[in-house]
Amino acid sequence: MRLIAGPSAQATPYGIERIDTVSASELLDATARNFPWCTSLIMAAAVADFRPAKPAAQKIKKNAQGMTLELAPITDELPRLAAQKGDRVMIGFAAETEKLETNALDKLRRKRLDMIVGNDVSRSDAGFAVDTNIVTMLSADGARETTPKLLKDEVGDVILDRLLRIRIARGGVSDDIAVSR
Repeated sequence: MRLIAGPSAQATPYGIERIDTVSASELLDATARNFPWCTSLIMAAAVADFRPAKPAAQKIKKNAQGMTLELAPITDELPRLAAQKGDRVMIGFAAETEKLETNALDKLRRKRLDMIVGNDVSRSDAGFAVDTNIVTMLSADGARETTPKLLKDEVGDVILDRLLRIRIARGGVSDDIAVSR
């Protein structure tokens, strides 16, 4: 198993090969390079949705008039990878502040995913700035499941369980595998 990670203080789980990246473009390049060998891909989150349209080569000096920052969208790698999907299981995430299920279902279909994990990041007890999360997992087959509030590593276990269920249903993994959490 390989983990392609941006800058993070999180420890690498035992037995996982970690590929460190610094920028969004490095992360996307590493994902594309490693995609051909994988049987399952979990794209945990977008690095960002936008980048500076014209990066400055030097420090920008402060002035009294302020500044306007022009942003350009970052290329979404999932649709391009989904075009080469084959038998791979692909799972994405949808961090939302409104219309969680509607927006997540749109991403699931548009990105041709097998499952999407939606989370409401506007909540104070789940999402970005806390150790807990509440997620709604929506599958291409119409299945829907919302977890109670769990620690984030427990949410990860649930997602991996669902990944195994999808692979078993497709005959890609023997059904005698047990997953414990």
